[in-house]
Amino acid sequence: MTLKPLGQETQLREVLETIPDHARRLGLNEFEAFAYSKSSRCLMIDTNRINSATVVESTGLSIRVVRDARAGASFCSSFRSKDIEKCMRSAKALTASNQPDLDWPGFPCSKGKYPEVKGLFDSGLISLELNGLKDMAETMIEGARSVAEPISVTLGGVECSIQSTGVLNSSGIEAHRRETALQAFCVSLWGSGSSVTAESAQGSMSRSTNMDFEKIGRDSAEIALKSSVIAGSHTGECDVVFSPAALGDSDSGLLNIMMQKSLSGQSVIRKNSFLSELLGEQIAPKELTIYDNPVLSGAGGSKQFDDEGMPTKKKTLIKEGVVNGFVWDNYYGAKAHRSSTGNAVRNQLTGAVSSSPLNLQIRPGSGMLEDLVAEVDDGYLVWSGQGVHTSNLETGDFSFVANPGLKIRKGQIVGGARGVMISGNLLELIKGISRIGADITDYGNNLMPSIRFSNVKVTTG
Repeated sequence: MTLKPLGQETQLREVLETIPDHARRLGLNEFEAFAYSKSSRCLMIDTNRINSATVVESTGLSIRVVRDARAGASFCSSFRSKDIEKCMRSAKALTASNQPDLDWPGFPCSKGKYPEVKGLFDSGLISLELNGLKDMAETMIEGARSVAEPISVTLGGVECSIQSTGVLNSSGIEAHRRETALQAFCVSLWGSGSSVTAESAQGSMSRSTNMDFEKIGRDSAEIALKSSVIAGSHTGECDVVFSPAALGDSDSGLLNIMMQKSLSGQSVIRKNSFLSELLGEQIAPKELTIYDNPVLSGAGGSKQFDDEGMPTKKKTLIKEGVVNGFVWDNYYGAKAHRSSTGNAVRNQLTGAVSSSPLNLQIRPGSGMLEDLVAEVDDGYLVWSGQGVHTSNLETGDFSFVANPGLKIRKGQIVGGARGVMISGNLLELIKGISRIGADITDYGNNLMPSIRFSNVKVTTG
């Protein structure tokens, strides 16, 4: 059974076309509907074998309505007419219990054209059967196990999906898109029984079938293998190389977690971003330029419009080390007397909208991770982090355990380093950037290279 994008998109358009009639019957003049329909297939890996396969079809409709500056929101997972009307009634009922928002600017109205963003849809993923995913997963396992005999793939997965998304509101916005995605990850360790290394994860995302599964498995396993030799470690300040995963992983990437929130206009307005008062200030070397680039061809975070239906565009947020700007949705942009930058993101269950970079992109430098490592005389490689989510977004302070962490001596990784804690302040960390790599990995909402930092505080136990 293949995925069916045309039927999915047609259904979505038909659902959104009914929204104004439902609103009219309920006496609603201000309304917004965000709808999606997604089909996905996933294979999961457990202990060197494929242990499960799932096919999931999901739909969702998020409704926001406003009456007398009082907002209400509701969500339903059904596209049946009676459920849509029930969802709108729930949103309407909530407006009675909410306080009026005197800053409410109205739903956004876009007079501009949506950008042409190439590479978001690949017909090759539509026809990809479970057997095709099985071959990809097995290639990833084989790539990992080819590195060394004691390597085991403890966890992993391959998922392909196609999604249609639409936004319609009472201010005249109506936007539709369809997109495909392929995601893969592999977690490896070396050893058996009580003598094993820390787990080493590697993963990536693509809009097409163009993904090197053998390399994903091999990279994961090679770090696990290098961790099998325990090297000495010491407390102090030294050079530290962060892998792309340590910076960009959706759950544990330091720059992804801290910059996504801190570059949000919402965080700036609320004064809970460590960058709030630093617009126009030099905070990093000239080598650091960060974009939000949702119009980049084929990137996981690229799209023609945001979750309010506003056109997207490329923005320079940090330019040669200087804070150049923030990203805005319609509401917080109006509060700051700015226009939306096309960066609204939606909590689909609550209907709440906030602002965030859609596709955070660090301008690449030169060289691969091994080139950055080769320039370190005495330091560490952080492959991934544990506890990064506890970072303080208001101050920029962070503290996490390198998991795994590896010791570097004279430009070579000499083994794993246990109990390595990396701590400091992000502003101080990025001031110490000494080299940015060109080894970009796509994590779905950011494109991250490896980076070498100087004078990083390392504590070992």
